[in-house]
Amino acid sequence: MDRETSDDLITYSTGRKSETFPENYSNKKVLVIGAGALGNFTGLGLRLLETGNIDIMDSDIIEETNLNRQILFYDGVGKEKARVLSERLSSPTVRVNHLITRFDENTDINGYDCIFDCVDNFETRVILSEKCKNNKIPLISGGTSFSAGQVVTYLPNITSTPNEILDLEKLVKTRERPEEHGCIYQPDPSVIMSNQIVGGLMVNEFR
Repeated sequence: MDRETSDDLITYSTGRKSETFPENYSNKKVLVIGAGALGNFTGLGLRLLETGNIDIMDSDIIEETNLNRQILFYDGVGKEKARVLSERLSSPTVRVNHLITRFDENTDINGYDCIFDCVDNFETRVILSEKCKNNKIPLISGGTSFSAGQVVTYLPNITSTPNEILDLEKLVKTRERPEEHGCIYQPDPSVIMSNQIVGGLMVNEFR
C-alpha cells in the first residue's frame, strides 16, 4: 500500500508469451447468447477489446429486478434487453447487432469465430453445447450465483463440451424448477461481483 505503483506490482502473468495472443480483434465475429448480468459484462469486455462484430441474442424485456446486476440497463425498464445492450456497446469501431429471439435447435450459428453462453437455463445450454460441437465452433460458457461462478471453454477436437463436462442433461432431468436458481431468487447485491469476475474470465478465454 505504501509502495510506488509499477508494472511489476500490477501486471498479471498467465505464464504464456503475450505474443501468442492476437492484438487486433476487429475481424472477429462473435455471438453472445443472453443479455443478462453475464451478457452485460461479457459484452462490455468484448467492446473494450474492440471486437469487430458482436451479435447479442435475447428475447427478454428489462425488469426492475434486473437492475441490481445488469448494469447497462439503468434506465431501460420495459425495453428489449438485446436492443438496449447493443445500443450501449456500439461504437465507430465495434458493430453490435441485436437479435430479439430465443436460441433453439433451429438457430443458425455458422460464421461465428466464437460463441458466448450467458444463459441461465440448462435446456438451452445443452442445445448450445451440441450445436457448437456439430458445427465445430468454439464455445465459452459461464455460470454464476451470488457467491460463486465457473467458466467452461470448448475447443473443437481438443476439449469436451460444457454439456459433457458438467453433465447438463442430468441437471435438466433432476432439478424440478431450475429457474429458481436464477438471480431473481438470489437477490443478494454481491451477485454483481461474481458476474463481473466470470464475465471477465470469459472474455480472457476468448483472447
